[in-house]
Amino acid sequence: MRVNIEAQQPSVKADLARCQCEWKAGSFMTLGPRPWVRCDKAPTVVVRELALPFGEMSLCDEHLDAFKQHDGRQVETLPIVRYADGRAEVSTCPRSDDRTSG
Repeated sequence: MRVNIEAQQPSVKADLARCQCEWKAGSFMTLGPRPWVRCDKAPTVVVRELALPFGEMSLCDEHLDAFKQHDGRQVETLPIVRYADGRAEVSTCPRSDDRTSG
């Protein structure tokens, strides 16, 4: 299988409307399957992987801190710009804490 490195399109796109952090609800004592719960906060940044396979994930500030503490991947952090008319887009200027690894 060949990978086209020049076509650096993320395999997973970021959701600019809602943080993409997910966790299993309940505790280890919960009987039966535990459903996945997704954060309902608005994201402030998009974290983009710098190594193959490329992917993006939108995170709120709370989950960005947790991501940095527990994930060792090489990433860049791009802020989400929100406009008064409700539009949102990813800035092309990385944040000052860009290219974080773990």
